[in-house]
Amino acid sequence: MTRPDGGAVETRQISLAGQPFTATVDPSGAALTTLTDRATGIQLLLRTPWADQRHGAMRAADSGAEWHRRYPGGWHTLIPHAGDARVLDGVEHPFHGEAAWRAWEVEDSGTGHCTLTVALRTAPLEVRREFAVDDTGLRITQTVRNFSARPAAFAWTEHPAFGPELVGGRCRLELDDATGTQEFPLHPPPGVPDRPPPARPLTVLHSGVRTARLYNEELAFGVELTWDAEVFDHVWIWQERRTTPGFPWWGMVDTVAIEPACGPYEHLPDRLGGQVVAPGERRTTTLTLRRIPGHRP
Repeated sequence: MTRPDGGAVETRQISLAGQPFTATVDPSGAALTTLTDRATGIQLLLRTPWADQRHGAMRAADSGAEWHRRYPGGWHTLIPHAGDARVLDGVEHPFHGEAAWRAWEVEDSGTGHCTLTVALRTAPLEVRREFAVDDTGLRITQTVRNFSARPAAFAWTEHPAFGPELVGGRCRLELDDATGTQEFPLHPPPGVPDRPPPARPLTVLHSGVRTARLYNEELAFGVELTWDAEVFDHVWIWQERRTTPGFPWWGMVDTVAIEPACGPYEHLPDRLGGQVVAPGERRTTTLTLRRIPGHRP
């Protein structure tokens, strides 16, 4: 694959090595495809059973079905749109936004870091995504620049989906906001008779949350995800706990995704989302993921 200027676009996955994680990044969508805990070898992110399959010439009729047909798991960025496909001002926006479908250019890569960029065509935005793994954990720093002469409104959601080795068994979710910590058991301890029914696949939690922890009591460690609540004023929690018997999951996918978002799941009628950048303006934010050993961080 080549860029318009004749340069090469990297298509191979990029390996990153650090402590306490190793990782791989795919230039397709600038997605974090694996995140491995070095102490245990556990894969922290979801990888669907078809994650490594070639897609071939077959393509579903709409982008929502195609996204779910090929979805490999991992951590994507959803810009300039999230959720169902829509048409706004004559522009077609695919399911979960153009950035997750595009091949990004690799600007730089090293043992523990890489930087990828893409210029979108469905919105006048250039996106720069920097990954770093070191002894503090994982950092993703992302910059969105408006390259047009008019203000640009867009939606921005980060979509890390965590895998069954972490969220299975006795795992709980903790969310911190200005009022304190909320706990959500994902699986009650074995033998509890009043086991609640499965949660709704998508839960919208409102402003103020800036830290989320997934802690597995059986593994005696977990992860803590932190973000800027001024950029991501909502967080969506997606749970697919092998409860969908048909397409697209076939009862085979077990994941909990913690999705910092710049607004609720519902579409705004007149714009893509609540983030607005002036002509030439940049917006930068950093998300961090660290390992939390022991009973409490």
